[in-house]
Amino acid sequence: MPVGIAGHIVAAAHGVLQRRSGESRASRQEPEAEATPPGADGHRYNAFISYHRETDGQAAPAFRTALHRFARPWYRPRALRVFLDDASMGSGPLRSTIEQALDDAEFFVLLASPQAAESRWVNREVAEWRRRKPAGRLLLVLTAGDDLVWDEERGDFDWARKPPLPSALRGAFEEEPRWSDLRKAKEQGDLSLRNPAFRAAVADIAASLHHRPWEELEGEDVRQHKRTILSHARPSAGSSRSPPPPSSWPSSP
Repeated sequence: MPVGIAGHIVAAAHGVLQRRSGESRASRQEPEAEATPPGADGHRYNAFISYHRETDGQAAPAFRTALHRFARPWYRPRALRVFLDDASMGSGPLRSTIEQALDDAEFFVLLASPQAAESRWVNREVAEWRRRKPAGRLLLVLTAGDDLVWDEERGDFDWARKPPLPSALRGAFEEEPRWSDLRKAKEQGDLSLRNPAFRAAVADIAASLHHRPWEELEGEDVRQHKRTILSHARPSAGSSRSPPPPSSWPSSP
């Protein structure tokens, strides 16, 4: 066989081996971090949070961060994408930005309080949501005030008791909606997933946003947390990195 042809054959074989080796290595690599998946029906945000700034200026960001972290796949930056005015807004006009975010959100999460009930902005956001989306995608989280009481005869909340809800919610629901309670966690001053009261409220809302049962999502959160620890604890070649300190999340269901 001529030397030139033999050389081409050897070079080609070497190239094939290199490609196969590269494919084999790639198949063993961890998946790259993926962008947060959009909400159902291609919504940009899984949820829009409405709240009273002075009353829940700390609770709202903490709740958003917890929704991002709860049941987060270890290879993604966040489990959900949640709109919160200051954290999610650019430099555009305020009203048009809010209205666009409402259009882009799958769910509306209201942090309900007596102050939010009187807020012009919160009432406007609720009214705009009702004009755009079904009330069944409006989720209630009570952060202050008395329990929400449902009037079975009227088929609405008992407004005579002055519930901590915006008047824009009158007649919104055809049947009594579930609501989550964040009051105890706020009283305790611990707005982290280490606090069972805070965690329970987050898990309740997260279950709706993920379209999964509460118990299933709680188990998923524990599994993903363990995988995150293992992925950080596994040293890369030539690295002597130690595992990170224990997380704030529980190690068992």
